[in-house]
Amino acid sequence: MAEDIIRTRLQEYLELIELSHWDACINSTSAAKKKCLQAVKILNEISKLEQVDAQTRTYIIQLSKFSLALYDKLNDKAASFSYSEKLEWMGSKLSSELFSYPIINFGNDLTSSNSIFIPSTPFNDTTPQIHQLPLNTEFEKVDVCDWSADLNDLSTLYQDLLDNCSFVSSLLSIVSIPCSLDKLIQIISPRQKNEKFKVSLAFNGSLRLVTVDNKLPKAYMNRNLIVTSSDNTDLLWPALIEKAYLKVMGDGYKFSGSNMAIDTFMLTRWIPEIMPIRHGILPMDLKELWKFRIENKVLLGVGTGNLSKKLSSQLKLIPGHDYVVHSIDEDGSIVVKNPWIENNDEDKRFLKISDLNHFSYLYCNWKIDDKLPLNEKVHFIYNNTSPFLFSKPQFSFYNSSDQVQESWIFLERHLPITKEVNLLNVSVYETVNGNKVLYPNQYKCVNPSNTETNNRMKLVKLKLAPKTYYTVVITSSKNSTFTISLLNNYKALKLTKAKYLYQSLLPLIDGEWNSTNSGGNWSLSSYITNPQYSIEVLNPTDMIISIFSNIKDDAINFHLFHAEKQFQTLPLRCFDKSKLLFNEHYSEGYQAYIFKNLRPGFYKLVVSTYDFGTLGDFKILLNHNDANLENVKVEKIFPALNLFNEKRKISWEGSNRFKVRFQLSSFKSNVTIHLKHLHDEVSQYDSIQTYRPAIRGSIFDAHNSQPIQINEQWSDSLYGVYIDCMIERPGEYILLVERFEVGQGLCIVEIGSDKKVSIV
Repeated sequence: MAEDIIRTRLQEYLELIELSHWDACINSTSAAKKKCLQAVKILNEISKLEQVDAQTRTYIIQLSKFSLALYDKLNDKAASFSYSEKLEWMGSKLSSELFSYPIINFGNDLTSSNSIFIPSTPFNDTTPQIHQLPLNTEFEKVDVCDWSADLNDLSTLYQDLLDNCSFVSSLLSIVSIPCSLDKLIQIISPRQKNEKFKVSLAFNGSLRLVTVDNKLPKAYMNRNLIVTSSDNTDLLWPALIEKAYLKVMGDGYKFSGSNMAIDTFMLTRWIPEIMPIRHGILPMDLKELWKFRIENKVLLGVGTGNLSKKLSSQLKLIPGHDYVVHSIDEDGSIVVKNPWIENNDEDKRFLKISDLNHFSYLYCNWKIDDKLPLNEKVHFIYNNTSPFLFSKPQFSFYNSSDQVQESWIFLERHLPITKEVNLLNVSVYETVNGNKVLYPNQYKCVNPSNTETNNRMKLVKLKLAPKTYYTVVITSSKNSTFTISLLNNYKALKLTKAKYLYQSLLPLIDGEWNSTNSGGNWSLSSYITNPQYSIEVLNPTDMIISIFSNIKDDAINFHLFHAEKQFQTLPLRCFDKSKLLFNEHYSEGYQAYIFKNLRPGFYKLVVSTYDFGTLGDFKILLNHNDANLENVKVEKIFPALNLFNEKRKISWEGSNRFKVRFQLSSFKSNVTIHLKHLHDEVSQYDSIQTYRPAIRGSIFDAHNSQPIQINEQWSDSLYGVYIDCMIERPGEYILLVERFEVGQGLCIVEIGSDKKVSIV
């Protein structure tokens, strides 16, 4: 009786400590400290009981030290939980009713899965996740008395009515290795008759505890909904592990599927590698793999894809089904073990396969405890709808040694997951100093053959060159929480959040090409209508300028020009190659360049698509090495000639001159006039190949015909002729437009002024 009271109180203690961690990680520090103190009080009350034995008293002292250290941590903001630690605990919430907390390391192998934390008092699992049954049956309490781990009994485990071939295949593969078999039974506690059990499963970036009761589905018409041993029907503890697994996966006994590699990881933490089998060709030599299997270093399975009923019957293979690789014959054929038995017919469990064309996946689970122990892991939130690489989560590490180092990168997407297909990938690049990767071909990708997967786990194996930096880029089609783990023997390898190449990052500029400013490339007269930005640099600066767009079927580019101070806020008027700093070919999706030692001064940035009229959004990223952000300034250039603007389209009609009258209403009006040739009414622009007559324009006073500004220079500029003047008095004025010879075509006349102007 006293032992039961102590265990109940210890369970209360554990729940308070778990809730204290949870509160701290959701930023409820005061609540966390309060629960921590309540937990310490429980320990004090237990220590005063006379019935406490020496071993339990040792546990109490150990737990007290842990609790006081936790309270000190909660009191010290500098030592509080990191963002990654908070996400690990926040990953405990699988639904509003179901929480599965990480196993807390109390030290000296005293973990929260120890049976001292599990009272023998009745427990009813009320979470709806586990109560979903596919058939007209119900749960019943069972007494789990047989806790044997006999290989003969466990090797006859099979699935019956429940469609969970991946899980049962995992069990069968695990129990085939003695060292794994011993660990499998240890994930459940207590290993004795009880109404409450805790099962430790690996998911959401941590080894977590899942609590289940001793209620299991009843048999249905002599068929089972639980994993069963055909040789020992009293062997029920595997069904408790199965129940915990189904509870976590979210569909209960209406299981919707997984795969063997992922399920084996959840049970053993052996790292999963899921490899597609294409055209019957394995991605790895199966005989070499079998050598590792003989050495108990890997677990193997295969999975079928979609098969027609006729083909399935001929091959005796089940579509969408996982099988354990049982053995490999000398001729290279493999023997697979079926986790499903029909009518207890063990003779149909094994199939010899020589043609792998009808299998879609090879499942490997690698034991890495000795070869590549887990070095570290980082939990992070993927909340990214942007298609651009630079915005994706990125992590870096550095092989500082003089030797090639083997390293594995393992990515896990957290549960729960939606039923929608999610595609994720892990790409690794050699970088300058572990900096962010802005676009795919900026650096060498060291796993270029890597492909995205719809599984929620991904493994990348690497050989790291000496003295080399690497950056890992994560992509996912759905937002979620992830855990990335680095596995290696070189302890100096540390995952850090990748940073931009330079320390200063200007706010990301969002823009668009629309019907008024999508002018196309520089060989079109409309080029100068493209979005433009003024950049001022106060000190010599190294700067990356990058533009990104998800426009399809067109390429993008930017041009950077020197600009005089007086013209810095005015739109570009000509494509002056003498002032051009960057002029690369157009490329799809992105364009970027590193400007070294950019001199102080003013610059004009023009972003364009290759074709005229392409519509879409773009982003501009400016990253520089000046510690003072104020030393680099960027402004959008207003696209109009001036504050007030009037435009007319006038036909030459075989003449070589025409007049345009315009009215000014104020003194000292600054006027800018733009004259641009257009081939015909249909055209929206001229190209560099289009014939253009040379034109010029002059301004006269309409009342006395006195010249205001006479221009004698002819110009056939692709982008037109600009006339700037300041007109002292209000009134009516005449713009005389001339061309070098008579002809056809149109002239676009645009008049802009800082005061009100109108074309008469």
